[in-house]
Amino acid sequence: MFREPLGRERVIALADLGPAIDHLATTYSLGMRKRLVAAALTLGDGALYVLDEPFAGLDREARGALIAALVAARARGVGLVLSAHDPEDIAALGGARVLELGRPVTA
Repeated sequence: MFREPLGRERVIALADLGPAIDHLATTYSLGMRKRLVAAALTLGDGALYVLDEPFAGLDREARGALIAALVAARARGVGLVLSAHDPEDIAALGGARVLELGRPVTA
């Protein structure tokens, strides 16, 4: 039922922070902090991820990596609740239910 968490080295590689991994997170740019959070999600075995604007501040490569990680989490049965301004971000996750002001706008 529980999956084996990724090892520390794999999470560091997923965060893709290079030598900055040894610096305090408070010194990171927004995109770097978002990549760190996305990688940290893989450490646990949560049943639900709640993310506020997870794609904001990410470059194309980091956005793709986050989408892949979230799609993989969904495949493992993890529930996702997230906010996003760009409908393409939601569509990239596939099979998402979109709500606008509490009302469904797509299925």
